[in-house]
Amino acid sequence: MTDYALLVFDWDGTLVDSIARIVDSMKAAAR
Repeated sequence: MTDYALLVFDWDGTLVDSIARIVDSMKAAAR
C-alpha cells in the first residue's frame, strides 16, 4: 500500500462535481 503525504477530500464540489455519482451509488445500494 502506498503512503500518501497529502489526502484531499472535496466534500462541497469545489474540485469535482460528484453529486450524480453519489446519487447513483445511493440508488444502487437501495436496490
